[in-house]
Amino acid sequence: LYLRDPILQQSKSMSDLLQLFCKGDNRAKEVADACSDYLFANGGRNLTLLLDGYDEYPEELRDSGLIADILNRQTLPRCGLVVSSRPHASQNLRQQANVRV
Repeated sequence: LYLRDPILQQSKSMSDLLQLFCKGDNRAKEVADACSDYLFANGGRNLTLLLDGYDEYPEELRDSGLIADILNRQTLPRCGLVVSSRPHASQNLRQQANVRV
């Protein structure tokens, strides 16, 4: 997931986020809702998220919202998580999430 993407930054729910991958599908919302339900039912098990560009993610969005909940393990606590960032933002990432940097 490219954290610099303004559409991703506006995502309020996992379903919103998943709809980004269903572009052009007339059943995008239905498919995204079903996938979201599945992911939440098992806590994200068997899923690895790659969050690319944490340093480019707006600071005002880092403390709340979907991406913050994923990083804090409040959402999808069993998923694998890989976060890329330039070094200057890694301190903030360390403070926000229980991650190895």
